[in-house]
Amino acid sequence: MSNKKLVVTLLLTPVYLILLVILVVFPIEQPINWIDILFWSALIFLSITTQSETADMLISPIDAVVVAMMFIFPPWLVALLVLIFSINPRAFTKHGYGWQTEVNNHLIYGIAAAGTGIVYSVIYDQTSIELGSLGGILVAVILMMTFYLFNLAAISLAFIIRQKKPLRQILRRNDYGFPFMNLLAAPPSLLVAIIYQEPILLDWGGWSVILFVLPMFYAQHLTTSSSYQIRLANQKLITNERSHQAMIQNLPVGIYRTTEDGWVINGNQALVEMVGCTSLEELMKINVANFYL
Repeated sequence: MSNKKLVVTLLLTPVYLILLVILVVFPIEQPINWIDILFWSALIFLSITTQSETADMLISPIDAVVVAMMFIFPPWLVALLVLIFSINPRAFTKHGYGWQTEVNNHLIYGIAAAGTGIVYSVIYDQTSIELGSLGGILVAVILMMTFYLFNLAAISLAFIIRQKKPLRQILRRNDYGFPFMNLLAAPPSLLVAIIYQEPILLDWGGWSVILFVLPMFYAQHLTTSSSYQIRLANQKLITNERSHQAMIQNLPVGIYRTTEDGWVINGNQALVEMVGCTSLEELMKINVANFYL
């Protein structure tokens, strides 16, 4: 598996570098401030930290953060920051996650951000973008969908290499409603960019952005926690079910019961009568939750 992960890394790295070079060669002039860089780098990290492993959130934080950054920074810088700061804490705690998986995830997010930056550069060169207008919303929608498509393409490529599954089967596993949900994230991401560039609290737009995105991050954190608890409960139920089946199928032969006539009944039949079932098949159908209660 590690060899396949390495192959994925070797394929994704030149793709990211090519997209980044295109952004550097055709730059968009935007003022760069170190405070802005540190602030948005922290937002990238938080968006990945609170990212749920299941697609059950209407708005994905990393998508909204990247699209908002496109209106604030040069696209090449956005792609670079996303590559560096899309750190998943599970890489240091989750067994079997591995550093190669973490590197590939960084490259996937970086490719999606770089592809989005190229599309934004083309739009920026062709038209004048007014953030507060309907045109600004349309641009945000296009960027949101672009990020999703590049992200999906990179993930699909990684799955094809690692699991050798056909593209149709990989796409079938994804939620087709999710791109439409991305449309809902476009206006909020545009609003975040506007309130950051036009401060309304203490002469710095970061305060307004914090008040705006914290509820979104908190909702994502709750979703991640609840999904994790549900997954643990399902795993425990499956484990108990298997233990229950194994206990019945591999019941020790040394458990016997003698009838009034002196006939010896083996342990399986004895357990069936003790529980009150008519057959071993009926016993095995008992709901495991009720059995353990």
